Amino acid sequence: MFATTPVRSPRWFGGIDENGLGPRLGPLIVTGVLARAESEEASREVQGPAARLFEDLVGDSKRLVGFGHSALGEAWARVICRHQGVDADSPQAIVQALCLDEVASLSATCPASALPLCWPVSADGEERFVADGGLIERVEALHGELASRGVHLIFARSVIACARALNAAHDEGRTRLDIDLEAMERLFLAMRERAGTSLRVHCGKVGGLTFYAPRFRHVRIDALGILKEAQAFSAYRSGGAELCFVLDAEPKHQLVALASLVGKWLRDLFMDRLLAHLRREHPEWPVASGYNDKVTKRLISLSEEMRRARGIPDDCFLRR
Repeated sequence: MFATTPVRSPRWFGGIDENGLGPRLGPLIVTGVLARAESEEASREVQGPAARLFEDLVGDSKRLVGFGHSALGEAWARVICRHQGVDADSPQAIVQALCLDEVASLSATCPASALPLCWPVSADGEERFVADGGLIERVEALHGELASRGVHLIFARSVIACARALNAAHDEGRTRLDIDLEAMERLFLAMRERAGTSLRVHCGKVGGLTFYAPRFRHVRIDALGILKEAQAFSAYRSGGAELCFVLDAEPKHQLVALASLVGKWLRDLFMDRLLAHLRREHPEWPVASGYNDKVTKRLISLSEEMRRARGIPDDCFLRR
């Protein structure tokens, strides 16, 4: 632990990343984590990678978690939500706390036949947390250690784009990258609303883009607000706050890594819901990740007749 030097006003920092840009099944999840730093030292720490001591709890999600093994992301989601004042006793309660949009609005346009793929009525009764008490205690301890260093995790929020939403955007001539970037914009604006101008947000690069300004739909760039545009780093000023896109951001910025861990758990949860609905009567069907692999292709093929019989539209199941 090190001494902190007080600053005149808190500074705010955010990390945003996506999970599930490329799969054939399941949603695209874009998640942001907002933090407040109470000192110059804390500001430097929160913008960098996690300390070596904590690398097993905060880091590149591709290294720490995998499909069906996202308990660490769940633990962070639960701990962050707990400190937001959310007493969540089920995964669905965490989903409601994380969603930038109201769950009711997300499910309002779902065909009744497809609703259980994402929003099963029995979710509260059937879904269970998987992170054990020991892991929760370790994450809680790290949360407290960060606070003692002057880094306070304020909230986590996620934007969920289901297959139906992605397909509708495709029909309008918009790509998954467009939806990803728009979600990042919305999360940035939610952070700016809370933090004001003393805010810097780091995002994972969207599709390796360099020039973002022409693609923004919600963020307005300040005069002279294009700070840098390069392959590895692009940065903009909007409303006095900074929005940065970083190549390979997870290992470099712990808030981006945290956002990815939480988003990975959330995407796995939605894939679990989809699989539970399909496999309830066919437990022999494979547990697929949703990515473009042989197992996913087999599940798509095996479930086709059942989906037709139940009236589940392809648009609600399979991305184009």
